[in-house]
Amino acid sequence: MAYLVYLHTNTIKHKVYVGITKFSIEKRWKMHCSKAKTNVKNNIAQYFHSAIITHGEHSWTHLILEEDITSIEEAENREIYWINKYDSNNREKGYNLTAGGNASRGFLNLEVRNKISVSIKKLMENPLVRKNQSDKMKKHWENNPNPFIGKKHSENSLKLMSNASKLWHMKNNNPFLGKKHTDESKAKISKASLVTAAKPGFISNFFKITPEQRIENNRNRKIVPTTKLDLKLIIDEASNHYTKRNLASALNISSAHLSWALRRFNMKNEVNNLLKRDKIIITSQLLIEESFKYKNKTQLAKALGYSLTHVCELINKFGIKNNLQFKKESTL
Repeated sequence: MAYLVYLHTNTIKHKVYVGITKFSIEKRWKMHCSKAKTNVKNNIAQYFHSAIITHGEHSWTHLILEEDITSIEEAENREIYWINKYDSNNREKGYNLTAGGNASRGFLNLEVRNKISVSIKKLMENPLVRKNQSDKMKKHWENNPNPFIGKKHSENSLKLMSNASKLWHMKNNNPFLGKKHTDESKAKISKASLVTAAKPGFISNFFKITPEQRIENNRNRKIVPTTKLDLKLIIDEASNHYTKRNLASALNISSAHLSWALRRFNMKNEVNNLLKRDKIIITSQLLIEESFKYKNKTQLAKALGYSLTHVCELINKFGIKNNLQFKKESTL
């Protein structure tokens, strides 16, 4: 790959800018002009790019100083030479901000990066600066809405993203694997959730569809207004199940959604009192009676809210294996 060293000269101020590129000088100039427009739009002031906007794209001449340079290292050395020759990092004579080489391509040493980091952190401690930055970003997104709004990924795009995600997870373990949230983290998450839930007009996804739609098809949800039937359905269904996990399954929602709803509307104690598990101790008689409703021990365990292993242990403990009468599938 060949590199060249170029010179852009401002015909009004007679200042110069020296740079290196692997593209043609015409293409590199177009890239500078495009970058200058973007920076001005985003209120990012850069000396050379500001000059392009101030004096216009046609107030410049362009000259190739050297070309057919075979390595980036040699190109950087020649850039340093020409910046020194034209003294273009002197504000009176040019627009270069550095002496050239790696620094001009953004590779700052660790000491400089640390100084920049410290100064930015100190600056952002000022609430006025943070508010100003926030207002700028809000204004930016108001004037530049997400171009993907109202659009959908094609089937091919979804497949490509899925394959890329699977490939990444095959090579990289979940960084949280084997870890647990500390009590302090859990408290922060809980507090943040409650703050979000308390905002005016906030509606959880749990209440964005009717109970009938939720039970009919969990994967084909439609957003509809909240109805009082949501809460009534929870109360009505609670007395038919042993655990909140079973209740959530019957409502076709996650246990987390159900727990959130119970906390949000102060229904936790009321629902706990209605659940069968809070009133009835699992006995041998109960296991025998419930077995008539299900096809196998797996379904029975799920209905009782216990693991299959625990139910099998109870059956062996009570010695009622031969007394269980599971439903048999009818054959035609």
